[in-house]
Amino acid sequence: MKRKEERNKGFPRQRVKMELKNVVRDKKFWIASFLIAWAGALQGHMMWLQRQDSFKQKFRNLDSDNPHN
Repeated sequence: MKRKEERNKGFPRQRVKMELKNVVRDKKFWIASFLIAWAGALQGHMMWLQRQDSFKQKFRNLDSDNPHN
């Protein structure tokens, strides 16, 4: 009997909804989300810069061989 009762308890939908509302209202949640997004954007930007530098190193000699300026 106890096992059936324990299975049926679970998390009621109202309790989950209230917890989600509390998380969305919490400033710590938004600060953490902003920091994660900022870190991802910074990492993407750094990868882009590295790709640009690699391209410049690969084709550096073309500018000195054929100056148009």
